[in-house]
Amino acid sequence: MKETAEITLCAYQARKKIAPYEYEYSCFVSVDDDDSRPEGPDAYSLGRKEGWNLGMKYPKKYRCIVELPEGVHYGNFKVANVNCLGFYGDEEGHDGMGRAVYVTSPLVQVERAEAVNNVMQFDLEPAFEKAIKMGVQFHVPHDKGPRTIVDASIIHAEIWQYVK
Repeated sequence: MKETAEITLCAYQARKKIAPYEYEYSCFVSVDDDDSRPEGPDAYSLGRKEGWNLGMKYPKKYRCIVELPEGVHYGNFKVANVNCLGFYGDEEGHDGMGRAVYVTSPLVQVERAEAVNNVMQFDLEPAFEKAIKMGVQFHVPHDKGPRTIVDASIIHAEIWQYVK
């Protein structure tokens, strides 16, 4: 049986500058930034590549079980003689982060709903469903070169936190 681990999907508020003093607002669903190493790629850096500044997280989150790719594990490991807890690989990379594995997912933009009392409302559910179908990506180190991106599917998802 393959090894599994738990990750969290959450929705981030976002804005993009479209003119001086004018912004476009949206939100995106992606892997919670707490589920990966802080020095690796995360939802914030993926959003910046597309011109978006991600902000606060919405209180709705999904707890997801993913099948770990071959050679990826979750637990204690060391980077530069410092104990870490998280995803790690069998091999060490040459980028200074040793066996650390980063986990990301493509940003899924949430469709805009109508404004209620001048506050833009978003329907988060379709974006969560799409993100669950798309799965996650593990950035796995190798001793012979750069990190390889390996896709992994989400085998179970349930609402974990929701505050109205």
